[in-house]
Amino acid sequence: MYKFWAIEVKDVDGVYAPSVVVASRDEARRTQRAYKLLGQITAPSRIRRYERNDNTRG
Repeated sequence: MYKFWAIEVKDVDGVYAPSVVVASRDEARRTQRAYKLLGQITAPSRIRRYERNDNTRG
C-alpha cells in the first residue's frame, strides 16, 4: 500500500480536486503555503491523504 498526500483546490462548482501530489504531510504544508504566497492557489484548499492498494490478485 502506497500513501501520498495531495493538495486539493476548490473549483467553481464547489468540488475539491487534487492539484499537487507530494510524499509527506510536511511537504504538503510547505508547498501549500508557498503556492498561496506565490498566488498560484487563490481558491480555498485542503490537504488530504490518499492510499493506493497494490494488492491485486489475478
